[in-house]
Amino acid sequence: MRQGKALRTVVIRLTTERLKENVEILAATLRSEGVEVLTELPDTGQGADCVRQEPGSRNGDSAWREPDGILYLTDDVNQLRIWQKCGLEGAVLLHEGNRLEDFQGIMYALERVEELDREELERIYRRLHGLPWRILETDRCVVREITVEDVDRLYEIYAEPSVTEYMDNLYADREEEKSYTQSYIRNMYGFYGYGMWIVEVKYSGRVIGRVGIEPCGEENELGYVIAEPWRRLGIAYEVCRAVMKYGFEELGLDQISARVQRENQPSKGLLQKLGFQKHSETAESDAIMEKWICRKDFFDFLQKTL
Repeated sequence: MRQGKALRTVVIRLTTERLKENVEILAATLRSEGVEVLTELPDTGQGADCVRQEPGSRNGDSAWREPDGILYLTDDVNQLRIWQKCGLEGAVLLHEGNRLEDFQGIMYALERVEELDREELERIYRRLHGLPWRILETDRCVVREITVEDVDRLYEIYAEPSVTEYMDNLYADREEEKSYTQSYIRNMYGFYGYGMWIVEVKYSGRVIGRVGIEPCGEENELGYVIAEPWRRLGIAYEVCRAVMKYGFEELGLDQISARVQRENQPSKGLLQKLGFQKHSETAESDAIMEKWICRKDFFDFLQKTL
């Protein structure tokens, strides 16, 4: 999996005084968190058409010619488009004077500049550079976003017949699955910020399954699959419980649902252990599907008893 360089520098160019105070607060926060911040404020007299020509240069310092590890922020939409033509990625800082600009082709327009921090900007940087977010970790596992490079390993996992006994298989055409994964990253992660993620073993990085919460209409559904050699070790409970905690605490969900076939006793047992209760069932073309629900207050109560 391509890890990429972590965010190390933020270059900020302002063209008006509107956000100067907010940017100074942001810069102080980032520097306290170990991020280098290079600023071009309206009263500096500095300017540049392209970062490859050293925007933000201080006494000839040109450390940011290499784009890896650098995020570019500006209140000028046109400046960001120039940077993008140079292969450099960034975001627009919003204020009252630029909200009606044309933001087509720009992924991020940021409000409340003074409230941004390293974690949020790190995630923006990774999204812009096609790098997966690390969502959480448990005692034994890391849960992160999927990459196209994971698809081949998923075919190995799904080749075990028991994996697809109660769930859909991957596309028969591997290239179609990779194309679907690219769209999923762009649309699901890019729009909602969450979805189905990858589970890997912490000590080895071995991919052993998937887990996550997917928005489905007005519902948010828990899903998981664990490779056969790693079952019956409590890993499904470990990662599902951590993901549910993340959903309730970080995503602000009030309840999480799950859909399971009536005959799938192992998954129903896991749902009960996690705090789900059966809500309803519906007949589909080839199976009876049960809907289970876990509410945040009951989940919180269970955590206190553990």
